[in-house]
Amino acid sequence: MLRNFDHKKIQEKLSKAQSVQIQFPNDGVKTCKEIANSIQRIYDEYASIYSNNFKEIKNIISDTKSASITVDQLQLNKTLRDVESMYNESKNTDAGSMRLKTLFERLEIIIQ
Repeated sequence: MLRNFDHKKIQEKLSKAQSVQIQFPNDGVKTCKEIANSIQRIYDEYASIYSNNFKEIKNIISDTKSASITVDQLQLNKTLRDVESMYNESKNTDAGSMRLKTLFERLEIIIQ
């Protein structure tokens, strides 16, 4: 495919691209840190709400077990295990948090 292109023009474009320096805004790193901090704050709020919701659901299921003798205890126990399993699975596989940590590490490298 490259044989169909003009090699001289390609070389000119590449040499021009190498001579141009990319300029970043003076406050680019600061702005990036502010955005990352905002995302981290929002994520922390989300994690807190998610955790509180899980605790409330768990309490409701536990309270239902003691509320009546006619309630199927085996099914409630299974439901409680399933809810705990889903919560732990989602908590452990949270890739967003890992990405933010990586971003903060890279920002620290840039700043130094």
